Amino acid sequence: MIWAGVISAVCFGVLVFLLTVAFFRQIRTDLYSYNTIIYAGFALFTLSVFVTHVYIAVLGFLHPYDFHFMQILYTLVHSSKNYMFITSPVLIVFSAALFVSNVALIRHEGLRFANLLGIILALALVPVKRLSPFWTSEVLSLPTECLQEIFLLTQFQPSTSILNV
Repeated sequence: MIWAGVISAVCFGVLVFLLTVAFFRQIRTDLYSYNTIIYAGFALFTLSVFVTHVYIAVLGFLHPYDFHFMQILYTLVHSSKNYMFITSPVLIVFSAALFVSNVALIRHEGLRFANLLGIILALALVPVKRLSPFWTSEVLSLPTECLQEIFLLTQFQPSTSILNV
């Protein structure tokens, strides 16, 4: 189980590297394209997943006999909270830039529905981001409890197979 964490950490590390290289190549050719945003977003998310898997692998190596499946599950499930915490400053800057650019577009082009929608989105992103830890903790606790019950039920049951009939 420890080596699976190491292998997945290496795979995610390689993926972070490839996405970062693609991001910088995209910046050189076209700074304002959707691919630039996609590469940056996926690289940031994959970096968060990479750090989570490195953490799991290090814990497995440091405490091999005390390391349980539920610790891995807890770390993986709650890593989304860490990702939301890390990306909060980026989202706030993005919301401010979106708001300013849409106000400038309204001044230049006049009031259009698309520009108004951009302002509404910019104003809605920050409160939704601030409320997300509250609903995330409730949503994330359900799979953890369900998987814990499944794990406990299957861990102590004797293995049965259709070949053993």
